[in-house]
Amino acid sequence: MGRPTVCFITGTRADYGHQFPLFLEILKRKNFEFKLIVTGSHLSEKFGMTINEILADKIPIVEKIEILDESNGEDSLANSMASAVKGIGTALVKMKPDLLVLFGDRFEILAAAQAGWLSRIPIAHIGGGDITEGSYDDGFRHCLTKLSSLHYPTNLDAKKIIGRLGELESTIKNVGSLCIDNILRNDRRSKEKLSESLDFEFQEQNILVTFHPETSTESHKDPIELFNALNSFKDLGIIITLPNFDQGTDHIIELINGFCKSHPYAKSYSSLGQINYYSALDCVDVVVGNSSSGIYEVPSFGIPTINIGDRQKGRIQAVSIINSKLEESVIKKSLEKALAIKKTSIENPYGDGNTASKIADDLERSLKAGIIKKDGFVL
Repeated sequence: MGRPTVCFITGTRADYGHQFPLFLEILKRKNFEFKLIVTGSHLSEKFGMTINEILADKIPIVEKIEILDESNGEDSLANSMASAVKGIGTALVKMKPDLLVLFGDRFEILAAAQAGWLSRIPIAHIGGGDITEGSYDDGFRHCLTKLSSLHYPTNLDAKKIIGRLGELESTIKNVGSLCIDNILRNDRRSKEKLSESLDFEFQEQNILVTFHPETSTESHKDPIELFNALNSFKDLGIIITLPNFDQGTDHIIELINGFCKSHPYAKSYSSLGQINYYSALDCVDVVVGNSSSGIYEVPSFGIPTINIGDRQKGRIQAVSIINSKLEESVIKKSLEKALAIKKTSIENPYGDGNTASKIADDLERSLKAGIIKKDGFVL
């Protein structure tokens, strides 16, 4: 019998960055056949064609599947998800992997799980059990749990939630977050080199902003509240990364473009790339927005996160997180408070930097034991 084939999916710059240390760990081991399907915004010019970052990292790609309906219609996400089920399903039938490893909770990942389940391919899920009240990813995440045989949550609370969803204790391993592996592993650029790479002029104080649509909120407050607040800080250097593909993304991009035209020291980027992103976190004073990176990664850099709205509500937080409503006056007060905080050592609650090896070890053990078939649901 040959080496077991383990298939991974990546659909965004963010999930690729998180999974990168695990890809390296699997590739260096001789007992796995590594396969990677690239899809989603990686293949979109609008979102920066971030497949080029994967190619630059020399990670082998077995399939490229275009799925995005970028018409911005009310049915664009549903259309994209349908395309993902079809395209990934066809690829999996052809590939016949022994295990499908899925990270996170986006729509393309749930689509991959549906395709894998229908083909009776066992699934391992990384990042289940979290709670995010301001995003429909919450429902996707729990669906992924019920379709998966192996579970790798990032924290103890998430492990308990997976257990309460009916999953067997023996299949749940609290491994921490892969982002900590990345932070400890990654090289950084100096502020001078980063300034040159980004063509960005750093100021005395600087912030990094990433704001995604809140896809499961009743408030429907306009993200212009954020940019109105930022306009009060004319001396700040502001690096903005564009949002992921979601309902409402185009409106946020329009606001970002308008803001960057009016603010003297603001500049936006479709994707910074992993090295530039972590280098930027070394150089800025505050991170602002509603990205999971502000919760998972930023505390390791010793700076505050202003977490806006409900998109990340429910996740475990370090003491450096400042929660803010999506209201101009509240954001301004939060930013004034955060800019007065000096960089310091902050305990990150998401692991010790050995997550990739823990997951790879357990995948190897589980594949050898032959216990990863899930024949039904336990409730």
